[in-house]
Amino acid sequence: MKTCLVFPGQGSQSPGMGKSYYDSYPEVRDVLTKGSYVTDRDLADLCFNSEPEYLNRTENAQLAIFAISAALFALVDGKGVKFDALAGFSLGECTALYASGMISLEDAFRLVQQRGVLMQQAADSGMGAMCAVLGLDGNTIKALAAGTEAEPVNFNCPGQVVISGTPKGIELLSSRCKEAGAKRIVPLTLSGAFHTNAMATAAQKLSETAKAFKSSPMGIAVYTNLTGFPLAPDTSLSEHLSEHMQSPVLWQSTIENLISDGIASFVEVGAGNTLSRFISKTSKNATVTLLEELI
Repeated sequence: MKTCLVFPGQGSQSPGMGKSYYDSYPEVRDVLTKGSYVTDRDLADLCFNSEPEYLNRTENAQLAIFAISAALFALVDGKGVKFDALAGFSLGECTALYASGMISLEDAFRLVQQRGVLMQQAADSGMGAMCAVLGLDGNTIKALAAGTEAEPVNFNCPGQVVISGTPKGIELLSSRCKEAGAKRIVPLTLSGAFHTNAMATAAQKLSETAKAFKSSPMGIAVYTNLTGFPLAPDTSLSEHLSEHMQSPVLWQSTIENLISDGIASFVEVGAGNTLSRFISKTSKNATVTLLEELI
């Protein structure tokens, strides 16, 4: 059975995440120790002892999520778990690129730290908002978004799409979605218009940072949020990260394409089980395996 490892993005964080693995496995402690040295932050303290409000800040959440996902990947890889593809949701794609061998662990920590800071700066402007729309399909929401300052950006699974834009645009598009029969509109604890062109300045700065890092050929296929298909072998790291920050997350398409290409089993490597739930809603035939079952 072919297996894909999937890595979560922002929103999966919670105080104490990964603590039991950290206490039990030296591989996990080693990654957090290296990350702490590179970023000059105590990542164990950040992940395990932060108050929710502090951990939820983008500059903290992204670094913490990557740290735990990378540490758990080291554990899975060290145990000899076989996998055939990689994918990550938004921030999680950075973890997938690291796991593929495209960038080193140290450079991945530096990039994720910078990504979180830049996106936090964009969020601090107060000019953006995001909401989850439940009960409508993506094409319907795209049509409803015409003429608003908002757009669908995260296509999570059937019946769940996240919209992003200005507060005014989100209010208008949310109203239209309710009138069109949406079951619920759920505001997200994110104050930035992530995955839109509002991230253009942040994306350009991240691209410049990425140019300084060595990029190696991927050792395994990474299915990207941008298209839902595997990244080309000659993908430019700096250009990809820039485009990725400003573009929609085509997660449902990514899972559908993985399944079409013969992937039957998925393992969520990171905090929480959000991606596992998305996968189960996308395909009833997919097998979702818990991390603890593998190690």
